[in-house]
Amino acid sequence: MISSVGCQWSVECVAVVSWSVSDIQLNKAKQSSFTFRFRRILWYSTRILTLCSSQNITFILQEDRPNSTLIGNILTESKLREKYSAEELTGITYDFYDIKDEHRHLFRLDPLSSHLYTNAIIDREGVGICLYLEDCYFDFKILAHKKDIFHIIDIRVNVTDLNDNDPKFEPNELTLNISESTAQYSKFSIQGARDLDTGKGNGIASYSLTSQSGKDDLKLLEENIDGNKALYISVHNELDRERTPSYTLYLKAYDNGSPLRTGTLTIHVNIVDENDNKPLFSESEVNVNLDETSPAGTLVKHLTAVDIDSGKNGQATVNVHVQDSGNNAPEVSVNFLSNERDGDAVLISEKSEIDVLVAVIKVKDMDSGDNGVVTCQTYSTYFGLSRISDTDFRLIVQHKLDRESTAIHNVTVTCKDKGLPEMDGSVHFQIILKDENDNPPRFSLYYYQVDLLENTPAGAPLLTVPATDIDAGDNGKITYAISPSSDLRFKINSTDRRSYNQSTVR
Repeated sequence: MISSVGCQWSVECVAVVSWSVSDIQLNKAKQSSFTFRFRRILWYSTRILTLCSSQNITFILQEDRPNSTLIGNILTESKLREKYSAEELTGITYDFYDIKDEHRHLFRLDPLSSHLYTNAIIDREGVGICLYLEDCYFDFKILAHKKDIFHIIDIRVNVTDLNDNDPKFEPNELTLNISESTAQYSKFSIQGARDLDTGKGNGIASYSLTSQSGKDDLKLLEENIDGNKALYISVHNELDRERTPSYTLYLKAYDNGSPLRTGTLTIHVNIVDENDNKPLFSESEVNVNLDETSPAGTLVKHLTAVDIDSGKNGQATVNVHVQDSGNNAPEVSVNFLSNERDGDAVLISEKSEIDVLVAVIKVKDMDSGDNGVVTCQTYSTYFGLSRISDTDFRLIVQHKLDRESTAIHNVTVTCKDKGLPEMDGSVHFQIILKDENDNPPRFSLYYYQVDLLENTPAGAPLLTVPATDIDAGDNGKITYAISPSSDLRFKINSTDRRSYNQSTVR
């Protein structure tokens, strides 16, 4: 049998049901009585007990209230007095029902008066469920009951936020290294502060940046990215390590709570040096008279140079230039490529082509500066110079050679420095052209005629036909012969140029 009783103002009514089950087994009757209930099992013989759940109750509690702070009265707030008489309410007991174990220690309930108290100091930021949440509340149920009354009451305790935490930077000091060559408006990311308070107005509202030096070379830049505030240190003015090597900045975070709370991040900015300054001497020009024969280690002059850059950028190397006090003439020498010599002269072929290398001219000048800068030249029509290095020149053929026109060339190479006064040195040598067989023999006349008497005896000389060859040596030696197609009654001496009658001419 199931019965239920309605409640006039309750949200829910539940009946306790009793029934009997007869179980006959082994010819024996056994009777058992089972009672089923919802929410709580109560056994009241064969009576029907009314279970009614009242309306929800919300209490407001400010965080950090002391232990045993009265939160509220369950009987008063649940309006049970409107349902039951004072006599019926007498003897009702109030107990926690359906509360989480981790929250049970936070609250205390007087079972007779129904006063709900704090059982500990409730700190929103110290309770894991409320950290960084704007709303913090605890939901549980309280059971009001006596012999024939059974009420389940839904309770919510809403813990409001106090502005009791400062905005906090972690860590609270930061070092940035920024090059002095960093472009204007470059930015460097900074982690913002966190505020454990999350109630309305208690969270972080704004930031400000100040400099210990009062300079505004670095500024705070705030950007909204996907609803979150991003912070940057921005280069506002050109940086100069030599003017300001470092900055101390204070980034302050503010909330909107009452009282107003702040947190500060100290930022140390080191300006990294770039090599952007020249070393400077105490004197812009120093004149020192020093004999060029002075031994090594001779003190010339104390020089002072300052470089305002730091580290290796500020380490200056001083090079002392000693002006040459003397002026020496260049020393000139020649190295021929050909090993064929005639005394001090060198032999080369008259068929040598243009730009053929004949010799290397070397010049040495002990002076420094302009006194040691040398140029060389030759005044020969047939031979010229081209520079290999500061001290070496090539002597080359620059005009077609002909031994028969000029067999011996007298060459002078003169080298001059740029000193004051100008000094020069020279080298003189001969170039003899070796003959090549490049010229044919030539007769003195193109046509010869002779009158003969008849009966001229054989062997009688008829005439002389001289020829010359301007080539030298064997190249200039001439032999004579009559062409085989000529009259065989005549012959010529192969060496003395005379022509003879070979038979009697009749």
